[in-house]
Amino acid sequence: TQVPKLIGLARIHELTGDAGDATAARFFWERVTGHHSYVIGGNADREYFSAPDSIAQHITDQTCEHCNTYNMLKLTSHLFAWQPNGVLFDYY
Repeated sequence: TQVPKLIGLARIHELTGDAGDATAARFFWERVTGHHSYVIGGNADREYFSAPDSIAQHITDQTCEHCNTYNMLKLTSHLFAWQPNGVLFDYY
């Protein structure tokens, strides 16, 4: 349920222009993709985030749960729409 909260903040930013909401969405995306994701782009184990940079210790049959992956792609789309960036495009 964490990623949809940040998608919501991204949308609120788009409607209100609140820079704090945009900052939160970007920060979350950077933390997840940089410290909580597998090389294939998926993240989490059973929708739980482990400690940063420890994801290799959490490989199970429910690694890269599809809801997290889908929602991270939605968040990435919002961020890319605000400011196109190759890093975002590569992740997507």
